[in-house]
Amino acid sequence: MKSMKLSTERGQALILIALAAIGLFGIAGLAIDGSAKFSDRRHAQNEADTAALAGSLAKVNGDPEWKLSALDRAESNGYDNNLVSNTVTVYACNENGSDCGTSYAGDPSFVKVVVVSHINTYFARVVGINETQNTVQSLAKSQQAYAGQLYRGASVVGLAPDQCKTVWFSGSAQTDVDGGGIFSNSNLDCGVTVQGSTNINMDGSIDMVANGYTKNGNPPLGGVAGGFSGDAEPYEYPPPEEMLPTVTCTGNAATSGTAMSPGNWSGNFPPNGVTTLDSGTYCISGNFKLNAGENLSGTDVTILMETGGITWNGGAEVNLTAPSSGDLAGLLIYAPMSNTSTMSFNGNANSTLKGTIFMPAAPIAYSGTGNLNPSYVQIIGYTVELTGTNDTNILYQDPDNWDANMPAQVGLFQ
Repeated sequence: MKSMKLSTERGQALILIALAAIGLFGIAGLAIDGSAKFSDRRHAQNEADTAALAGSLAKVNGDPEWKLSALDRAESNGYDNNLVSNTVTVYACNENGSDCGTSYAGDPSFVKVVVVSHINTYFARVVGINETQNTVQSLAKSQQAYAGQLYRGASVVGLAPDQCKTVWFSGSAQTDVDGGGIFSNSNLDCGVTVQGSTNINMDGSIDMVANGYTKNGNPPLGGVAGGFSGDAEPYEYPPPEEMLPTVTCTGNAATSGTAMSPGNWSGNFPPNGVTTLDSGTYCISGNFKLNAGENLSGTDVTILMETGGITWNGGAEVNLTAPSSGDLAGLLIYAPMSNTSTMSFNGNANSTLKGTIFMPAAPIAYSGTGNLNPSYVQIIGYTVELTGTNDTNILYQDPDNWDANMPAQVGLFQ
């Protein structure tokens, strides 16, 4: 009897060991096979993202085999679309049968890549799981190169990416901005700074890459109809070369009495006694200075500040208008990336400017003049200070300003 009892206990032990082994294999399967699934999912998602970008880039560049570019990128990352261990599907969201969701369906600028991968298991086979599966997807958007508004038509743009006071409101006057917003490219909460008793009145919004702004004192800010909006997508800095205008001059500028003809000029500008600029392009190597009581006018002019800064004193009367046609249509004053001089604009109540002031590497101080008429400008600088004791009145209208060649772009959307 005693031996029979031992035999029975041995049988029970085998059953318990077998059950325990299944449990142990299950735990091992969860740990090892689960880790393999997680690792593959991460790898597959990276592959889907790079494949979507590759396909979008080829598509925006006009390659009819853009899908092949996406598949080739997927294959180089280990997903060869063999229909057994993995499947890679590439399509544009305007194709029949595409599944891009209602928000993007029918839009050819979106490319979607879906990767389905099958991962063989090792330990999980004991519990009947021979493989696991991952399904990942990526959506990329492409945009053709085009001629369009600089910085989405914002009236005032500060481009410094990591600096305080990229857009700075100072002084005691009111800033009126109609027809466009204000944009700060700074990722710092002090990138937009408002101080003193400055009053801002605008129909648009103040958009910022940073999540907040800095307020010194108690300036009234209720006049910003669109409010302050943070976490905006930053702009590339320095700007892409294709966005920058090509401004050249032929021959030398010359004076005739109070008038001046276009061309290259070295030294202080304008020369003594000149009050009128003839139509054309002026390439200046020197300082652009106007004193109180002086005046300067010109129609269909573009001024290139190759070197040197701008100093317009408050009593000067300045009436300048950019060209209305041609490659430089709407471009009033431009400074290349090599010019980091301070540009200070100030004029009397009768001053009027029309066109884009584009100085991507220069600090700009734009002082209010109490204009009887608004300035029809777009102001773009490394930093922009809106200051002064007189009101600043800016009216942005796209036809008055320069349209840049915006480069083709691709980016992940989901």
